[in-house]
Amino acid sequence: MIVKNDFAVVIKNAVSIELCKFLSTEFRMMDQCVSFINNDTVKETGQAESFSVYSPLFLETLSLHIKPLVEDAVGKQLCPTYSYGRIYKTGAELEKHLDRRSSEYTVSCCLEKDAVHDWSLVIQRLDSSCEEYYLEVGDILVYPGRDLVHWRGEKFKGVEQIQAFIQYVDKSGDSAALKWDGRPLMGLPWATSRTDVQQGLTDLLATVNHRS
Repeated sequence: MIVKNDFAVVIKNAVSIELCKFLSTEFRMMDQCVSFINNDTVKETGQAESFSVYSPLFLETLSLHIKPLVEDAVGKQLCPTYSYGRIYKTGAELEKHLDRRSSEYTVSCCLEKDAVHDWSLVIQRLDSSCEEYYLEVGDILVYPGRDLVHWRGEKFKGVEQIQAFIQYVDKSGDSAALKWDGRPLMGLPWATSRTDVQQGLTDLLATVNHRS
């Protein structure tokens, strides 16, 4: 089932429960291995309670798997740019922010959620009104992440929530050159992105830090 408004689309049951369980298990294994190898010292800035990873192969594959669904929902032919995964843990938060230029079409996919504490994603329209979304496992939310401010309203009170973030650009649009996030191939690490793409992130972070 597809639920659409003027700026966002929810596709219910876009990813099967079985596939979500598989991806969540692989994600936890990666978290454990990285923590063991790095003595739990590698954390994303501002996400000390969470485990985050850029474009792991299993989420890059997911981006190709759901691409036809997303294309049908937005009425565009799309190019994948990058994927991102995060295991939110107790006390995690997501502050108001915009995504990078590579996030013309952002997909938030719930792979696993806490059994007791639901946790919404809030998106602010250009007219400053807000819409709150609660996703079930396997649901995806499609919205313009680089154009609309979004966040989660409070610190996470549950034990664990696993989210995949898949990014695309319009194949025929003005950001088509950002295909694969400026990397030679999907699945390659961030360090292989073009200099202009990396500089774009640096500039965005500088703007955020300046505001704060």
